[in-house]
Amino acid sequence: VSTQSTGLFIFFTVSFGFDPTFYTNSTVLKSWYTIHWKVDLTNQDIYLALEVQTLGWVGFGIGEQTSGSMPGSDMLIGSVSGGVATVMDKYAIAKSTPLMDTHQDWILRNGEENQTHTIIEVTRKLDTGYPSEDRPILPGLTRIVYSFGSSDTFEYHGTNRSPGGIVFYGPEHETTTGTRSVDLLMNSATIPNQVTSYFCYTISLPSDSDYHIVEFEPVIDKVNIVHHMLLHQCVPPTTNTFLSPVQCVSPQTSKDCELLFGWARGGSAFKLPESAGMPIGNSSAKFVVLEIHYDNPTLISGLTDSSGVRIYYTENLRPHDAGVLSLGDPFVLLPQLPAAQESVAVETTCPSQCTEALPFSVNVFGSFLHMHSYGSMIWTTINRANGSTDMTNRIEYWDFGYQQTTPINKIVNPGDRLNTHCIYNTESSSSPVIFGVESKDEMCQEYIFYWPKIPGLRFCGYYASDGSICGQNYYPIPNPSVSDPPGGEVRIFGKATGSAEPATPVTPTDQVPTSTPSQGNHLELTLSLIHISEPTRLL
Repeated sequence: VSTQSTGLFIFFTVSFGFDPTFYTNSTVLKSWYTIHWKVDLTNQDIYLALEVQTLGWVGFGIGEQTSGSMPGSDMLIGSVSGGVATVMDKYAIAKSTPLMDTHQDWILRNGEENQTHTIIEVTRKLDTGYPSEDRPILPGLTRIVYSFGSSDTFEYHGTNRSPGGIVFYGPEHETTTGTRSVDLLMNSATIPNQVTSYFCYTISLPSDSDYHIVEFEPVIDKVNIVHHMLLHQCVPPTTNTFLSPVQCVSPQTSKDCELLFGWARGGSAFKLPESAGMPIGNSSAKFVVLEIHYDNPTLISGLTDSSGVRIYYTENLRPHDAGVLSLGDPFVLLPQLPAAQESVAVETTCPSQCTEALPFSVNVFGSFLHMHSYGSMIWTTINRANGSTDMTNRIEYWDFGYQQTTPINKIVNPGDRLNTHCIYNTESSSSPVIFGVESKDEMCQEYIFYWPKIPGLRFCGYYASDGSICGQNYYPIPNPSVSDPPGGEVRIFGKATGSAEPATPVTPTDQVPTSTPSQGNHLELTLSLIHISEPTRLL
């Protein structure tokens, strides 16, 4: 065996064969791509073998764990030519040729070809200590990307690529035992030949007893047209409106409904912690309204869809009921974004005056960040009353096709201020971009899943530059009430390429929405909810 390093490339003269028994795990990602691995927790090393049906280059990447797209990925490119293997440690900050790492951390162990396949065997530390160019490999699900080319010259992969996920070590995702399941599906909705349409359908829930939902799993029929789904827990009269799949205005702002779950492209199953469940059944609402946003940009006629959500539920009730709180701009009322800008920043707050009314601290166990196609970064800070700061969630390389509910473990205390930040790139638009419900519009939202559930705590965020929504009441609290200091817009991963330019902030207008919720005299969240007369859609 002989190796040679140039600093940027590692060459390896092949002298022994691939032994799959060396590895403790393997999985077929696609018919053309198999990955083998072994993790040495004692020495904090991982060993990989990439077995790919090509005689060209092979690629593997560890994605941003809150996203999973190619931008933001830590990448490995390997090839074998003339009996000599080559591996390059790279990172991607855009959908373009990855950049070379300044420090090469993947160590080549072997490389070989047969008549049909290329095999690259490598090793590295689970955490290399270079967060600007390398992603740590953590316990649980790891978001990955993988690809190959037809020649040894590294060039565009075309359609020979895919995202995915692997548990290299740590807990696997397993459906909760001792549960029952039911599919809540759109019943063959006929999708019109228009770009954007929303459908709603009322579905009965098990109601013979009290239950807790403990897991949500998307069931996608027509993957190319389902933009997002919302599952609302509702009571009459809303439930009487959607007895068959019909085009609708979202019931999200109705006093008769509360959000249970949301899914958008790229999302997967979401499992609640053992301490909490979403209440349904005899003492709760007995119906859900499934809302699906369909995106049909090519105006195809005759499409039908039966997508929806599979819920897993149990009569062994958890200690706490769980709830969902929408942060950012819940009613898509932010001012428009200027056209043709590389970076435009928006900031909203859930003000401390609102959270001061919380009767106790809440445990946040899930986060779903959401923007549309102009988005580039999104995050929410938690500003404590004692001056310390924390963060619910952050995506540095936003991609609309890679969305998920991320498990987190945070506390929100009475008096905390939550600032949601969204950054957009509008260079591709020749006209201002509005915030709204169409696919071409923009949004800036975060849903946080928490326990114990607080009645009335559904929204907290922007309503106007001089007004905030709290619970479902309007208060004359400026938004943002207090801005975060600059610096959050600087990406950690990829920053070695140069410091980021500050984003251009959007100046809020003083426009008052055409429909205003009743103004509360105090911040009592458990009051009867006030219906907002102008329905607006989230997501």
